[in-house]
Amino acid sequence: MIWPNPHSRIRSDDMRLTTITASICLCLCLVSVLPAQNKTTDPISGVWFGYYGTSPRDQAQVRLTLEWNGKVLTGSVTTGDEPYDIEKATFDPKTGAIHMEVVTPGNGRGVYHYIIDGKVENETITGLWHHEAAKGDFQIKKIG
Repeated sequence: MIWPNPHSRIRSDDMRLTTITASICLCLCLVSVLPAQNKTTDPISGVWFGYYGTSPRDQAQVRLTLEWNGKVLTGSVTTGDEPYDIEKATFDPKTGAIHMEVVTPGNGRGVYHYIIDGKVENETITGLWHHEAAKGDFQIKKIG
């Protein structure tokens, strides 16, 4: 007659406990990863680069750095060496409409108050701008 090994039951219980513990850990890991996968970055925060000007032949480079917290849009505009803070800005994520106001030094004549209105579509913002002495259009793309 073969006698049952008294340690086999202990090994079986240990194995079952290890399997249950591993299953619980795996479930907890999956649950913690799922919310992170559902988070998407907002369509406006980041670095944008493109051109603006008064005509297709008169274009200058422009770089925007934008940060949107879901309610407030802030950032800066750089057209040369120095960035200028965006004074006022709004963004409507439902329509993609964006509005910005920027004050820059004028060409020896005080300041320019830029009014910029555009629309965000597929990581591109296109729109119109104007200030006291000129108006034109712009197109910028998200680069970061």
